[in-house]
Amino acid sequence: MNTKHIILLCALLAQGLRIDAQVIMASWTSVSSTSNPTIPANDDGQSAHLSASDLSVGMGVTANTGGSYNWRSWNATSVTEARSLGEYFEWSVTAISGVDVNNLSIKYDRSPTGPQSMEIHASTDGFASAGTVLYTDPTVSTSGENALGIPLGSLGSVTPGMTLTFRLYAFGATQSAGTFDLENFGANTIELTASLLPVTLSHFDGSVNEEHEVTLEWETHTEIDNDYFAIDRSVDGVNFTELIRIAGQGSPNNSTKYSYVDPAPRQGLNYYRLRQVDFDGSENSFRIIPISVELKTQLRVFPTLVDHYLFIQSSRDNVPIRIIGYDGQTYHESRVSSREVLNMSTLAPGYYYIILESESYPFIKQ
Repeated sequence: MNTKHIILLCALLAQGLRIDAQVIMASWTSVSSTSNPTIPANDDGQSAHLSASDLSVGMGVTANTGGSYNWRSWNATSVTEARSLGEYFEWSVTAISGVDVNNLSIKYDRSPTGPQSMEIHASTDGFASAGTVLYTDPTVSTSGENALGIPLGSLGSVTPGMTLTFRLYAFGATQSAGTFDLENFGANTIELTASLLPVTLSHFDGSVNEEHEVTLEWETHTEIDNDYFAIDRSVDGVNFTELIRIAGQGSPNNSTKYSYVDPAPRQGLNYYRLRQVDFDGSENSFRIIPISVELKTQLRVFPTLVDHYLFIQSSRDNVPIRIIGYDGQTYHESRVSSREVLNMSTLAPGYYYIILESESYPFIKQ
């Protein structure tokens, strides 16, 4: 029965048998048939983190019957033409848990008149677009089985529900009857290894509420050995200070929502970083989000009848103020600290206002 297969491996350190990382592997093995050779995904019932599809071929490729593992009718002369004619092998994995894909290994061969070149591409949209080129072999050897290992770190993380599809395009055959083989007798033909992510997020967002507080919200798809989250804040995006720690859920079976309200953000841009820390102390940082906060300045001006000195108390430093007269003329401009004393002895008697932002504070100079 051609079914799906995921093997869950635990990488154990020799000292103390501490679990250092969880590695999973999807594999495909050639199955002989007198009518139609196939390469199904294996299945041992441990598909908790990845779901693998059976290998399929494009409409331009014909199975070579008779109990072999090869295919013919390769007419394309370039990868572009192979894509257009549907001359490719295709297989895919769908993430159930979040993973980092690590490596793809594949065994292949060709007949002397078969495709002389091949390319392997990857796509996260089912090849609605061209995808990413992973490997090019311009001169496929005919002297025996070709064994290939491709690092997949450039593809990044695969979040739950995302499908990663691979295609092997073959082209440049000298005869249409020439064959291309995917085979590895007694072992897997294709293997894909991946590492489980300790935490995968569906989102991490922030907003400013009516009280000029910053609300941060995030949701996890999956968590594995998650001790806690930490929220860090910075005013320059480089130097961060930890604000709070929020307990994680360990290893829950479903998604979890979290939130935190920063009651005292700084004026202007605030940068927030979300960190996740495992029980063993290892940590991961997620994206940094900038939040702009415009704080309303609270100002207290006294006395209202001034002889020589005017006292100002502000809720923040470096506040720009202006003093204008009843006639609309500006008599003073400066930036004041949270506690400031202004000498008004040279100001002529009359009615005046201190202007801050859109607010005005009246006083009388005697």
